[in-house]
Amino acid sequence: MNQLLTEIRLQIEADVILYQQQIEQLKIKSIAAKKRLLLEKFEPFPIVSSPADRASFFRQFHDLLTDLTLFPDDEVLKKLRELRFANNSLKWFVKLQDITNEIDRLSKIDGLFFFPNAYLFAVSSHLSNKFFINAFEGFEFSATHNNAETNIIYKDFAARFRRRDYNEAKNQTPKMDMYEKIMNRQIDMLEKVTDNDKGFAKSFMPQAAKGNTSSFYTLLNGFYCEGISKNKIYRELFFLLKLIMKETDLLSKKEYCSEKEEQYNADYSKYQITRVKKILQQN
Repeated sequence: MNQLLTEIRLQIEADVILYQQQIEQLKIKSIAAKKRLLLEKFEPFPIVSSPADRASFFRQFHDLLTDLTLFPDDEVLKKLRELRFANNSLKWFVKLQDITNEIDRLSKIDGLFFFPNAYLFAVSSHLSNKFFINAFEGFEFSATHNNAETNIIYKDFAARFRRRDYNEAKNQTPKMDMYEKIMNRQIDMLEKVTDNDKGFAKSFMPQAAKGNTSSFYTLLNGFYCEGISKNKIYRELFFLLKLIMKETDLLSKKEYCSEKEEQYNADYSKYQITRVKKILQQN
């Protein structure tokens, strides 16, 4: 067991370096993206429009939106609302600092071992994918794939994986525009955090494109604990999930107790554990 813990600690130490690098990269990209969003002149949303018109409108800034999901300052949100993004999509913007505060708090729990870089990737991917799905629905984008109607993100990912397989078989690196680079980078990162499991990524990303991002946040269930119960960790994870699960009812202690008689206040911890287990173990 001591040998296992030693190996886990070494892996986590290496992962922490990647975690810190990911944070810095996210910050750097967000600065450039915000500058573009605020200074670049975009064509206004076409009120009377076809799907092609709306797609053309969205392509003006789709490549910078991923870099802003974790940086929802007032200027960014104001500009996106001016561009006709609805609150239903903007609710998925969550501050990076709030997320890293929770991850760093978890890392200080004695006996809990997890990979913070994978956690940050899982959370940011869940949020950015939810944002894009809600945004596309708000702009009424749709597409036909295999004779069935779906959203254009799903069709886009299906085509992208076919291209990746083809390019890998040909041992070539094709030219890509900025959007294609961003999407392939997200797939590359997913394969990296899952030990190069390409099959997992192929099933994982299209599922998220259909609006089911559980494959991302269930990665948070990948922890190891020594000397403490898993239930304690589930209770501690409640606060991170409450931060990012915008379509799931996770009650605060005050909200929970207001719905219960006073003698049931002690059950709040059980409530937290039960809710987190159900969310993280649904795959």
